[in-house]
Amino acid sequence: MEPTDTDERLIKRTWTAFWRITLFLILWALFYAPALLLIDFEPPDGRAAISREVRLYLELIGALAVIAAAWLLTRIVDHRAFVSLGFASRGAVRDLLIGLVFGSAMISLSVATLWSAGWAETVPVLTFSWPVLGVMGAAILFNSVIQEVIVRGYVLQTIERQFNVSVAVIASSVFFAMLHAGAIAEGGILPAVNLFAAGVLLGLAYTTTRNLWLPIALHFSWNFLQGPVLGIAVSGQALDSGWQVLNLKGPAIFTGGSFGLEGGLVATLVTTLGIVALIAAGRRPGQHGSLTVPGPG
Repeated sequence: MEPTDTDERLIKRTWTAFWRITLFLILWALFYAPALLLIDFEPPDGRAAISREVRLYLELIGALAVIAAAWLLTRIVDHRAFVSLGFASRGAVRDLLIGLVFGSAMISLSVATLWSAGWAETVPVLTFSWPVLGVMGAAILFNSVIQEVIVRGYVLQTIERQFNVSVAVIASSVFFAMLHAGAIAEGGILPAVNLFAAGVLLGLAYTTTRNLWLPIALHFSWNFLQGPVLGIAVSGQALDSGWQVLNLKGPAIFTGGSFGLEGGLVATLVTTLGIVALIAAGRRPGQHGSLTVPGPG
């Protein structure tokens, strides 16, 4: 059977999105790789985990590398301004504040649900350090920037330019879940579903505002409160500050167990509510973003 014009256009658009995203990831890796050569990943004390200071260094360099790669690709390949990636100043402060409140509310609702079911209890904090909390907060902020620039920035927007916003949100959410494949392999199907749903939530946070400020702040507040503040695992990683405020003791299918909240049904429920809220917000008259963007002309 001969390929139709529609098939050829689909193949061309898929290939265009693929090579641009691949080039972006390669550039990011090339910019990031030299920083890794300076790190000793086998600490003298034999611990497998890297120190908080090394984590901060890696996340900072990773964020600078991904911004450099995005700047080159948007300017040279896409022929558009870097700020079009989602860094316009319009509404930045408002979106950042909304994201912080939104993410905090989602964590609070998750904890309140677990608490009311008797699946969470507080743990006395014997040690506390503002400098340590600051280091971990900065590391998580840079990590949030990395993930949002990659996924909701270049990947989602490149796919959208070739297809449409629905395909872009779904495909980028699959990509987002794949970024956590190592952790998902240990956690099972539910963490994969929840991370996909989180990708949809963050994708809608971008498409609603057409800026990355909201998804960055939302992503940061969820991870920061869950890891460094409460001492809960974040997608299977120990990102605590050296203390634990909350102990999850209920069924793992609800609490997420050792994977963290993203591994349980409570997170599924809360993320779904967040998606519904963002869809409703995107449909309000006068909203400066849009959830329905036509495909390329």
